[in-house]
Amino acid sequence: MEIIHVIGVGPGPLSYLPAEAKRLLASAPHLVADSGVRQDLELERKGRGLTVAEAGRDPGDIVDSLRHLAAEHAEIAFVVPQSDPTRHAVVRHLLAFKVTEVVLHVGPGELELAAAALGRPLETVLVIPGTDLEAGAIPTRFDLLILEPRPGDLGRLSALLGASKRPRRSVTVLGWDKGRPSSRRVGLTPRVEGAGGFDGEAEGAEGASGADGDAAAQEMESVFALYVPAPAPDGHSFDDLVEVMARLRGPEGCLWDRQQTNRSLARYLIEETYEVVDAIERDDKAHLSEELGDLLLQIVFHAEIAASEGAFDISDVIDGIVTKLVRRHPHIFAGTEVTSAEDVERNWEQIKRAEKAGKPEGGAGEIAGPGKAPSALAGVPASLPALLYAEKLQAKAARVGFDWEEYRQVIEKVKEELAEIVEAKETGGDVEHELGDVVFAVVNLARFLGSDSELALRGACTRFINRFRQMEELAAAAGQSFTELSLDGKERLWREAKKRQAFDG
Repeated sequence: MEIIHVIGVGPGPLSYLPAEAKRLLASAPHLVADSGVRQDLELERKGRGLTVAEAGRDPGDIVDSLRHLAAEHAEIAFVVPQSDPTRHAVVRHLLAFKVTEVVLHVGPGELELAAAALGRPLETVLVIPGTDLEAGAIPTRFDLLILEPRPGDLGRLSALLGASKRPRRSVTVLGWDKGRPSSRRVGLTPRVEGAGGFDGEAEGAEGASGADGDAAAQEMESVFALYVPAPAPDGHSFDDLVEVMARLRGPEGCLWDRQQTNRSLARYLIEETYEVVDAIERDDKAHLSEELGDLLLQIVFHAEIAASEGAFDISDVIDGIVTKLVRRHPHIFAGTEVTSAEDVERNWEQIKRAEKAGKPEGGAGEIAGPGKAPSALAGVPASLPALLYAEKLQAKAARVGFDWEEYRQVIEKVKEELAEIVEAKETGGDVEHELGDVVFAVVNLARFLGSDSELALRGACTRFINRFRQMEELAAAAGQSFTELSLDGKERLWREAKKRQAFDG
């Protein structure tokens, strides 16, 4: 059976290919070369048995030519510029036929060559194509490896990186010098994009200061990537927080922190959450940043306590939420098609139900057992604040069709529940029971109208505070003691304060 060897050259010279790939380049009965590697192969083969697959040809036609040549010579090689041959369109077509035997030879990749050029391994790096620089934005918090840079990319990098909140000090040009991976570090000086170059100083082994950045690149035989290290952080990192918390809980740590348990900290978690909400409602970004930090501390604190008990640590927490997000967004990570936000929400709920099938539900509904389907209300924590608890239960019921048809029906239900309070009061019935039904119905009305009952009530509280303070100020301005005013006098001030608030907007 005929064999087609596919050799991925990668960005380096042919001398960096594996031994078997180099043997095939030299001695295979016939070579077919992508036009992107034509020049090097012409030197290698000296015209012997070499066909060039010109750019623009239909991949199917090239595959037919490869199969005919393989049938004629029994064994041929097809050479492509990518280090991973499967990235080439013709190779993908060839593999889809599953008739001819195809042997893939993977060349050294950009990461491997970049590590060789830098003289150290790249443990974490974000790889992006040079074309992304045209979009006008690049990630700012990671080591970057920019592949296949083009003329002017150094200038674009200078403008983009210099304008970021955390400007970077240098970029390293990676290429080939005398047949070996090499690097030239260039200091960044932000300059207006479009001048076709880059302002900077080369910092090579000879310390050639003052050289233009493009000149540093031109010193090499070819350039295959640009490496941009992440900026040094101006402050502390998440790892610093984890380390500080571990020390506070350690043998020589803080006595108070060491005594805490997940249960003893629960109240602080709730308090910090409400302080975050308060900063959001006041649109106070400075305090929001601070309060989010306090809330993050609680999460790290709880995880550190669990780690000391051998239950889990913060890495497990992060791994769990990332895994969950990926699993519950199949339209992003698994190719599932959606056409609306409602489709996304339905998928989310279906995946959640599948995850919880057969597990203790930890909230509303019964625990699922063998042969027993979980409740549609499952998964709502009973420890939620009452308004939010009610709203989530109602929303889950609505998702399975248990809901009103239009808002007037909900208003009538509120009126019905109010009437039952009056009846309970007058007949000695359970007023608290009926009052709960009224609040539940009002929360349902808010949900049906698309409002958040918690935010609505907090807004009412804020308006009450503002009006009450204005009542006190009006009384003081009139030389009156607010506490000594009659109820009618206070009512007049209330109406006046309400009018002024409405007027003020």
